Amino acid sequence: MQIYPDKADFDAAVDPFTTLIGVEVSSLADIPEGMVSHTIPEGTFAKVTHKGPETNLGETYGFLYGSWLCESGYEYAGFDFEYWDERYKPEQEDNGIDIYVPLFK
Repeated sequence: MQIYPDKADFDAAVDPFTTLIGVEVSSLADIPEGMVSHTIPEGTFAKVTHKGPETNLGETYGFLYGSWLCESGYEYAGFDFEYWDERYKPEQEDNGIDIYVPLFK
């Protein structure tokens, strides 16, 4: 998950942001020492699947934020997250990464 600063001219290529690596759990009761919990809020999400080498992921984000979001009528909620599963094969053509972007009107 990437959490971005509330900055009008934010550029992920040069500006710092927070990255969380996580796993879904059924309970927050026993969080191991040194780890934190983070709850993704309920809401409407756009789901885009990046297909192809991970080095081309920037093109998918460019489409998502550069044209689709602007034309969708939705506003950006300040974070997104990627879901990697058995399709994740970083530099192979059959790689798949789901990108979720929360949206609001």
